[in-house]
Amino acid sequence: RDRKYDFEDLCKNEISKKEITDVELNKEKGIQLVPQAHAEEIKNENSRQQNNLIINEIVFDRKKINEDIRITEKPVNDWKIDSEENHRANEMKDFLQRAQNESKRRAYILENRIIEINRNITENEMWYSGNTYLISSNVSIMGCELTIMPGAVILFEKDTSLIVGTSGRLIARGDRVLPITFAKAAYDNESFKEGYYQSAVHVKKDSMPNSIMENLKISSAKAGIKMERPIDGPLKNCFMEHCAEEIENLIE
Repeated sequence: RDRKYDFEDLCKNEISKKEITDVELNKEKGIQLVPQAHAEEIKNENSRQQNNLIINEIVFDRKKINEDIRITEKPVNDWKIDSEENHRANEMKDFLQRAQNESKRRAYILENRIIEINRNITENEMWYSGNTYLISSNVSIMGCELTIMPGAVILFEKDTSLIVGTSGRLIARGDRVLPITFAKAAYDNESFKEGYYQSAVHVKKDSMPNSIMENLKISSAKAGIKMERPIDGPLKNCFMEHCAEEIENLIE
């Protein structure tokens, strides 16, 4: 139980020093004495205040955040704010990088008069000699026939494929002078790299059996040609380079 003593009581009663452990000065009331029972609590409170004072003097240096932690002029309470700012800065940097890549891509497409293909093919279609086609997402031939003429160039963005899908048929017949070229998109700065895109041609199990592939030049694919079923048409004179696997046989 708290007990308060005046200066006169202190003099008269000669309170034991062991019982009194802390003294607070009060201008109006004189001397206020704190009993032993609360000494530990007051000591802990003083310790917490002192620790808070020390912590508030420690800060992080943003310039060295990835290298070291050192004392600067900025409070530690700003660390969370700095982390959020860094996160937003990184997001903005990524956004600007994507915008720059997209700008480069669009410029490449326009300058080279490239025809972008980002849809499935559901009606008979022909890709002509001298044209360059860019497959920017997986393209499936379904219920129809795609004919690719000698000399056509087909470029692939990362992780894409030309898929011969349900009831689809591919006639890709190049010749020795004008092969049909399947390659990675050249606007990307990565050099010829194995597995840049999935496959030049992926023949699905439910496709038509009479697809034709002759005189093809394929590079930089994970698998030059993926086969889930055998084809009745010819598959010959296909030259492949920088492919992780030339023909991936998935026939069961």
